[in-house]
Amino acid sequence: MWPERPTSPPECGTSVVSGANRASSGHWWRMASKLNPPNPSTEPAALPPAGLLVVTIDRLPAWMLAAYGATWVSTPALDSLAARGVVFDRMIATSPAPDHTLHDLVGQLFAATGGWPAAGVTDDPVVAAGMVVATAGGPAASVRLVEAAAKTEVEENDAETNIARLVDAAIDVIAARQHRLVWCHIGSLAVAWDAPERYRDRYIDPEDPPPPSGARVPGFAVDADTDPDRVVGMRQVFAGQVKHLFVEQMFVGGLTPNTCSGKLTNTRSLR
Repeated sequence: MWPERPTSPPECGTSVVSGANRASSGHWWRMASKLNPPNPSTEPAALPPAGLLVVTIDRLPAWMLAAYGATWVSTPALDSLAARGVVFDRMIATSPAPDHTLHDLVGQLFAATGGWPAAGVTDDPVVAAGMVVATAGGPAASVRLVEAAAKTEVEENDAETNIARLVDAAIDVIAARQHRLVWCHIGSLAVAWDAPERYRDRYIDPEDPPPPSGARVPGFAVDADTDPDRVVGMRQVFAGQVKHLFVEQMFVGGLTPNTCSGKLTNTRSLR
């Protein structure tokens, strides 16, 4: 999915909206616009792509996303991109190992772009190793690893989460304007669910039992003997982590009005 260009550049600290969906996808657009600076004097459709941003997210199930029918987790930034892009409901994988499929997919993309200077940014060491192979020999190729940290407790501030640290690194790479193709891979959903407590709290009803605490990623089999409250609690915690990934505070609201750096700052409360 690739966001369409506005006819004029967005003001720093504001969000880009399209059509009836007023939920912003501004931080995605802010990263993309550093690769594709808008030109108000030229018809957008006539402009060749100045660059391409590819974002892949591991351990993010389709059933948690509104674009695939979910109704209880709000992801307006992603929904805005999906509404203006192309959404696929299936793909033929080249391998049962997700990292191999990603390497094949992005490796072919690197080859198809005719030697564009390429960069990879990820929090997954295995994917980082594949990025090194995929970009080997390319002009100005670089790979940056911001390894996700395993944690026992959630963070108090958005800017300290694994996802926030990775997004900051990706923005730094894009802002340097040394690469026309940037691949950002997020793998921290398998490492820690470290979003601040308020994200999971919004999915808890007054009559619900308290969900599991802490940032550890659960691992258990669900069978006929599993306590339903345990399953519901884990879904509430994961919903909060997904909300943190796509919420306006991460992709728009965390940007201070007087900066274009794209750095995440904890300046606004969750809406």
